[in-house]
Parts: sequence; structure tokens; C-alpha cells
Amino acid sequence: MYNQIDSNNTPNRNNLLKIISGLTVLSAIIQIVLGGIVRITESGLGCPDWPLCFEQIVPAFKDTSIATATETAIEFSHRVSGAILIVFVLVTTIIAWKKHTNFNTTKLFAILTSILVLITGAFGGITVLTELPWWSVLIHLSLAEFTLASSIVVWISTWESLKTMDYFQNYNFEKLTIVSLIGLLVLIMSGSYMVGLGYGSSCSSWPFCGNEFFPTSKPYIINMVHRFISIFVGIILIYTAFAGLKIYKNNILNKLNKSLIHTFLIQILFGASIVWLDFHPHAKLLHYIFATIIWSLLVIILCILNIKKYQIKNLNVAN
Repeated sequence: MYNQIDSNNTPNRNNLLKIISGLTVLSAIIQIVLGGIVRITESGLGCPDWPLCFEQIVPAFKDTSIATATETAIEFSHRVSGAILIVFVLVTTIIAWKKHTNFNTTKLFAILTSILVLITGAFGGITVLTELPWWSVLIHLSLAEFTLASSIVVWISTWESLKTMDYFQNYNFEKLTIVSLIGLLVLIMSGSYMVGLGYGSSCSSWPFCGNEFFPTSKPYIINMVHRFISIFVGIILIYTAFAGLKIYKNNILNKLNKSLIHTFLIQILFGASIVWLDFHPHAKLLHYIFATIIWSLLVIILCILNIKKYQIKNLNVAN
């Protein structure tokens, strides 16, 4: 499934797919970041209807009884970014299908990304029309992260350099990466759930919630559960990254695992700074952004592992 190229492909078409799929990944990250800005600034109803904004294709950007001009601009920019992402995804899918004569990973995940981005956009509309319930926001964020992951797989599958990369298979590291990825998704979702219920600022100290390690009030319990999950996931993630450093010392997987460790440590710092800086929106946004960066790094690592695994498998079959 992880065949990289077909013999009749031209270099120009290969480069075009790599560039467009890379831009798709960048667009998906920007879309998620803008979604974070929408949530942090509470601009989700800056456009109270969908798919139009105040029943217009381009709103007037003025203060109303429903939303301020700034809130409208933020929500509208998120929608424009989403539309741009859809275009990139569809173009990537078309190029992928023209480039490859055989059905492979690039085609499969290009189609999957197209499906996911359309469902994500539709669920964004549901989120607005239902006036931002926590469960809808959580599902919308989950779909956005899966869309990003799928677009990353398409992009990585265009990397010709992986064919000559030094590699030997290690099943334990692959399993650890999968566990880390699942754990991180749970962590992101628990954070979304906490914020969606309005409990994000319930604990005004860090690392404990006031003087209590095990609080009894619901808002504090949910906030502390998120922190406990982050500790558990962090231990697994750091262990996974250090295991990767020991196994892979002379290729891109080594650099990716180093980046994973540094990024997670920065993520912890920003998580603490949210409380230390009295829940400043910039600290919240950076905490959110770095969670998405860690997600992307884990997806890239897992994607490379699987591409190399199938390359080795196909080579053994050929021999």
C-alpha cells in the first residue's frame, strides 16, 4: 500500500504533488490555529448563521447586538481559511489520482482527507447552528485533527528521500508511538471537554488545584483530571521519544524524536503559564498550538515507520 511512485510518473508531477500536499498540511494547521483563536476569543457566534455570515457572503464587519466587528472578523477568517483548505485538499486529491496509476496510500489518504475536510466543515456549521455545545465543539476539533493527520500522510508519502533512508524495523517503538498518539488525542479531547464546560480557569494555581491534590468539587475535579492525563501521557510520550533516540541515531526519526521532546517540554511550560499569567489568551493559544505540533510530529513519525515497513516487506517479497 505504501508504494511511493509509479514508473510512468514524471518528476514535474511528483514535485507538484509534494508542494500542493505540503501546502495542504500548512493550511490545515492554520485552520486549526484559527479555530483555537475563535474559541479563546469566544468568537464562535461572530457569524450566527451558516454557511453565510449575517445572511451575507461577506459580512459588513460592524458591531451588532449578537457580535462585535472583531468577533465577526475572527469567525469569518476561520471560515475563509476552511474554504481555502477544502480547495487545497481537493486539488491534492485530483493530482494524486492523476499521478498514480495504482491504488496506493497516497490515493487512499487523499480521498480520506477529502471526506474528512467536508465532514469537518459541515460539523462546523452544526456547531454554530446549535450555538456551540461542548460535545459539538469537541467532535469538530477531533475531526480537524484527523483531517490534519490524513493530509500529513499524503504529504509524507511524496517524500522520495525515504526510499534511501537508513532504517531497521522495531515493533516496540511503533507500538509506543501508536499508544502516544492515542494518549495525546485523549489529552486534547479532555482539554476541549474541560474548556467546553467552562472549567478551564477553575484551578487558579499550578501544579495543584489550590491546596488540594484531589479536589472534591466537579469543576476542580475535571481540571485536575486533565492535568493527571497530561502527566500520564507525558511520561509515555517522553519514554517513546527517548526510545526512538536510542534506536534511530542517523536519520530523520532521530531529529523528529528530539523535536518531540523539546516541543512537549515547551507545551508543559505554556500549560503552567496559563495559570501563572492569569489565563492570558496568548498563553492559551500557544498551549493549543503546541498540542497540535506534537500531534503532527507523532503522525509524521508513525507515517515514516509504516512507509519503511511496507518498503521492506515489498523488497522481501520481490527477492
